[in-house]
Amino acid sequence: MRGAVVRRAVFVVHHEGEPLPSEDQQDALWDLFRVPNYVLQVDAGGRVCAYECEAREGLHTTTAADDAVQCGCGRPGLMTARRRHEDRQFALTAS
Repeated sequence: MRGAVVRRAVFVVHHEGEPLPSEDQQDALWDLFRVPNYVLQVDAGGRVCAYECEAREGLHTTTAADDAVQCGCGRPGLMTARRRHEDRQFALTAS
């Protein structure tokens, strides 16, 4: 008997104000399912308000934000948080 098989991607539901998954946690998901995993950030009502960039550069917002910038990946949605590659933590940025 085989375990769960994911054919596309794993989407990690993240609630605003909670810590984002660490690199180790995302690596563990890769080891378990062998597919990409991305963060979907939801608001208090459970609505998606941001999603992780496929290039893993940060979070794209689904709404307008004062600190948002256009992401270089070409996907729709403005970037409201950018991942710092040296420690892979998310940090707000205006550039």
